[in-house]
Amino acid sequence: MSNLMQNLDSSIQVTMSSIEIVDFINTFRKADSETLLRHDNFMAKVPKVLGENYAPKFLGTQNYGNNNTRYIYNLPKREACLMAMSYSYEIQAAVFDRMTALEDA
Repeated sequence: MSNLMQNLDSSIQVTMSSIEIVDFINTFRKADSETLLRHDNFMAKVPKVLGENYAPKFLGTQNYGNNNTRYIYNLPKREACLMAMSYSYEIQAAVFDRMTALEDA
């Protein structure tokens, strides 16, 4: 593999979107009959957990439905785990495992 290819490969960062993380959390909540987490509530919590000045670094948009757009976060492994940890250690472990699998793929 050329140095250029190695540099390109090492610069690719695997992320999970806030939509994926909320779905992941809700998978655990369904099993425990907890109230399901809404994406807008997760979005409001991100700046509180990651910091008001740091969170916008990961902000993006997603198109969905009939030409609708919504804000999402695309979180790398560390930040995804921090957000999951703010809900439970079990969810944190599952998110960590999922991110590791994505990195290995």
